[in-house]
Parts: sequence; structure tokens; C-alpha cells
Amino acid sequence: MHVFTDGSVTITAATGGLSISGDNVGGLWTSLTGPILKEAVSGDIGSGSIILTLPSGFIFDIGGIAPTVLVSGGGTSPNNINNIANGFSLLSTDVSITSTTITINISSISKKNGPTQNPNTLTFQNLRVRPTAITPLASGNITKSGTSSFSTIPITPNYGTLNEIAGTATKFIITGSGSQTAGTPQSLTITAQTSGGSTATAYAGIKSLTFSGANSSPSPVTIPSITNSTGSVVNFGTVTTITFTNGVANVSGSNNGSMTLYKAENATIVANDGPITTTGSDRLGVTVNEAALANFF
Repeated sequence: MHVFTDGSVTITAATGGLSISGDNVGGLWTSLTGPILKEAVSGDIGSGSIILTLPSGFIFDIGGIAPTVLVSGGGTSPNNINNIANGFSLLSTDVSITSTTITINISSISKKNGPTQNPNTLTFQNLRVRPTAITPLASGNITKSGTSSFSTIPITPNYGTLNEIAGTATKFIITGSGSQTAGTPQSLTITAQTSGGSTATAYAGIKSLTFSGANSSPSPVTIPSITNSTGSVVNFGTVTTITFTNGVANVSGSNNGSMTLYKAENATIVANDGPITTTGSDRLGVTVNEAALANFF
């Protein structure tokens, strides 16, 4: 939790935005907690506007639950910010939101209750955000501007950090040639994708996949195979190590292997690592042709 002093006001920066999935583009919103602005003494938060602006690559939810700003102060409402009773929110007319900013207007500052200080606290509530694009991944800080006079820091303080992370892989897409000769290998590309259809770049390193969808040749019995990440030939149906880089595996050559099929048939190649698999049109359809006659006996 990031807590700092902006001028004479203690700020608890908004939390909840450090791991916003790229899957949320155009979909789910991420709820933030805060930020919170706390006066040390009455009147620390001056009259005027307070504008919070999102970093580039993020937007506010402007069509859902309306954001509010809770006022915590003394028991005498005329002594609180905008004359709001303790535990109630600023009026909706004092809070406005666009896709990238939220603005509150302070028309009346907090005041002492006789000789007693009456510091107020403003807590932003119901702020929800999401990223605007899958790539590049966005990151940055919520910043403050406006005419309220409490800030004396010459640099722009951080009122909350937002960070977009790569989406989670939910499926594989296999691409390659739609035909090959029995016994002759072909190269494949396996792409891990998110539910939103982007490449799941976080899916990287050596992964354990199992291949299926092709049959063994009848005589002699020869099982279709994949050359794994270390150059070993592994039969279909057996766990195979395949190396992914930024969500993509180029299955070709002697390592991170090519695929060899042996039975002349129409095969539909599937790869899965358990929860992630290949379905429907994401599978590779292959017509396996008989090899040319080599000799007579």
C-alpha cells in the first residue's frame, strides 16, 4: 500500500490495479479501492476541483455503478467538506466522471468545531477500470490535478498504479500444412491464445503437451510422433515437452520437433496440456498421402 503526503494531506493510493488482465479489454472491469485523502487539520483540502486522471491505456467504467466519494468528519455537518454529514457521500452534482478522469468539486472546506480541529477524510469508492488494448501492455500511475490548493509537491504524485498483464492462455491453435506424405515430417506452429483471441505471451518456457488425432499405420505398426524440445522422438498419446516463446512454439527441425504421420488418412491434430486444448477449427486438418513405392521384392 502506497501512502504519502501530498502537501498537507495524507494520501493512501488506490489499490487493486497491479494485475489487470489483458483479457478484460472490452469486457470485465477491475474494481479499485480508494484512493483516500486525509486531512491533518481542518481546511487542509482547499476549495476548488480535484481531478484524478488515468494513465494512458486504461478507461473508467462510466456506465455501471456510479462512483462516490465518502466524507468522514465531525458530527456537525456544516463543519464538514461541502456540509456533508459524517458517513455520507458528496452529492452526485459534485462528482463527475469521464472515460479517463474523475472530478470532485469542493465548494466548502472543513472547519474547526469551536477550538477543536475537525479534519475530514475523502474516500473514493466504486472506481472500476479496464485496459483499452491487448498490446502493448499498459502501465502507469493515476495522477492528480485541479484547482484545490492542498498540493505543494513540485512533481506529480502517484494516486494509484495500474498495470496490465498478459492474458491467460485458454486454448491452442495449430497451424501447418494441410497435407503431408506418410513418414515425412512437417513443421507446425502452436499458438497459445487468451479467451479474448490474443496471443498469451505469458505462456512461455518448456511445456508438457500431449498430441492426438492421427492413427498408427497398420503394418508395420508405426505410431505418429513429435520430436520434442530436446530432439527425442515421442509418440502421440505420450506427454511431450515443447518450448514456447512469448506464447508461440515453432515445431520444426530436430528440436522442438516436427510432426511425422504414418497412416494414409484424413487426420485432425489436437494438442493439450490438460486445461488448455485445441478445439474446432483451431485443430489442424491434415490429409496424409501414401509414400511413393520405393522398391519391389
